[in-house]
Amino acid sequence: MKKKLASFVCLIVSCFLLSTSAQAIDFEWVDITNPSGVANQGDTAVMVNDGGTSGYGSVAYNYKISACEVTNTQYAEFLNAVAASDPYGLYNADQSTNPRQGITRTGNDGYYQYDYKSGYADLPVLFVSLNDAFRFVNWLNSGSTETGAYQFTNGVLDTDYYGTTLHNPEATYWIPTEDEWYKAAYYNPATGEYYLYATGSDATPDNNIPDEDSGNSVNYNVGGYAVPAPYLTEVGAYDESESPYGTYDQSGSVWEWNETLVNEEFSRYGIRGGSWFEADNAVYISSLFRNQAVASYEAGNVGFRISGYREDISSAIPEPMTFALFLTSISALFFARRKKT
Repeated sequence: MKKKLASFVCLIVSCFLLSTSAQAIDFEWVDITNPSGVANQGDTAVMVNDGGTSGYGSVAYNYKISACEVTNTQYAEFLNAVAASDPYGLYNADQSTNPRQGITRTGNDGYYQYDYKSGYADLPVLFVSLNDAFRFVNWLNSGSTETGAYQFTNGVLDTDYYGTTLHNPEATYWIPTEDEWYKAAYYNPATGEYYLYATGSDATPDNNIPDEDSGNSVNYNVGGYAVPAPYLTEVGAYDESESPYGTYDQSGSVWEWNETLVNEEFSRYGIRGGSWFEADNAVYISSLFRNQAVASYEAGNVGFRISGYREDISSAIPEPMTFALFLTSISALFFARRKKT
């Protein structure tokens, strides 16, 4: 019986590797293979301003994607490492009292400390912009928020820095491109076919509670919310309803950022998968729908997962680090383990 196992595995399996780790967060990775997989030519996105394009999912290389969305625990560790002053607004203080904000901040500027709320450790982090997500993976790569996978210059994303790709092609971690995200969600490598939903099904999913997961269950609003307020489910809670590759919650739960610029005129980036919020319309959680927003957009139903690739990424071999980064890890350990009183 797989119940609760997936959410347990997705919760920072080894959060605090003190030995020479430039980033202490570990993830469960899913291998996305079959680089010859073709795009889904039968899929036509219906988002306004999308232009009715089709043909998503073609990726000509093997890569990995996190099985689950980034959690409050993982993001709080990041904040404790880099946001004692938070000049880039990585924490949305305006939403600190929102019931879906799962992270608290205490202390004064220069000494901020972060912790996840009781009961929120395994919930997906929300109120994160795409720029926040970029800086999160930068930190995973380099220990810096401004370089690694994405280049920020004077606090502004440099979209031309790496030429034809938005992220550094040498990066270990990045935000999925739209095609990477789409393929992981809907493609079946065993049959070479695409599904309509990221549950390995073309049938409309139900919204049973996780304990009654039917194998085609999703956290979305159809005749009512799947769970009571704040309407969120733990990452991987629908452990019978994974994608063909084995990812969780790519349909429903929260919208997820892609790094792909889908609307150049208005500088909007892709958001896929639907969320707990959309009411009585399964198209939002399907492959047919692409949302979009500017990179600074934050909301209580938008989160992210990450992509990555290296020879042996699943073993989470730590990268070398400087003594300063070691001290940062010690501080992150202390604050992340603090219990709320």
